[in-house]
Amino acid sequence: MVPVSDSSVPNRSALLNAAGPAGVVCCIGSNALRAVSAKRTVSAERSRAEAVFSLTTANRLLRSGLPPQSVLVLRPQTISELQTPLPGSTAVWFTVDHYVHGEQLRAAIPAGRITVLLHLQGTGPGGGVRPGRDAVRLAAGLSGIPGLCVTGLLTDVQTNGELDDAIAAARHTRRLLQREIGVACECMCVRMTAQMAAEGHRVLCDETWRVIPVAVDRDDSDGPRIPGSADDIPSGGTGHVVSRPSLEQVVVHVDCPAALRPEVVICEPEGAGIIGWRFDCCVAACQGDAVNLTIGDTVTWCVPQRNR
Repeated sequence: MVPVSDSSVPNRSALLNAAGPAGVVCCIGSNALRAVSAKRTVSAERSRAEAVFSLTTANRLLRSGLPPQSVLVLRPQTISELQTPLPGSTAVWFTVDHYVHGEQLRAAIPAGRITVLLHLQGTGPGGGVRPGRDAVRLAAGLSGIPGLCVTGLLTDVQTNGELDDAIAAARHTRRLLQREIGVACECMCVRMTAQMAAEGHRVLCDETWRVIPVAVDRDDSDGPRIPGSADDIPSGGTGHVVSRPSLEQVVVHVDCPAALRPEVVICEPEGAGIIGWRFDCCVAACQGDAVNLTIGDTVTWCVPQRNR
């Protein structure tokens, strides 16, 4: 996988210069088509991969005038998203953190090889399998699904302080995977803010295995940054569970992007309280009925003051 375009040409150039030979994958999300149509300032050899949040965006990107050779999908997909048809000649790397994700991928893509990255749990709220033994057990289970191939690891860092711990956990997990079940991880994707990548952090060049920084254009740890006012939010809607990192937490992809605001709460099932945001998903703590949520379940969100 090689560097890609960003929605702004100056930022793209800064990222590529910081990365050097290691390469940068810049997450463009919903700006995919705008990024592809932008005037390119890098060579074709360095613009053959993109990172997106959903297969819906990937499909639009791949059918555009300048499709990449590879696409990295940064989070587990919902059942409906997995129905999106993709050109068979394109290499798509899927993110998984649960055995159910592997089953869903094989059911949605019945033939051919499926390349996956194990998403390792970070320090903040969000999805991911715990590094070390838990990741090894997950990889061993996924290896039993025909055609599924664990190629690398994906880890999240949103602050400089998280970087060392995240890299150390990934190194440890890689060694265990190789030693205990013979899985050789080719690469590690590090999802970080665009500012961190552009500043040229040492993670871009100090590792002995291939490191692919995945730059995102914002830090949502304190809440989402969605343009517009609270009046633009519908009174309610639905979301789907995409990850279940623990009994106490659930990660929900909200179907309406405008709902990614602090005013929104999960109203059904009872007991799911939003505690954080990770890019295009919310993270909820689970009590009561919410403890029974599983991957694929539907939740209902609302804006409480509008229902009074």
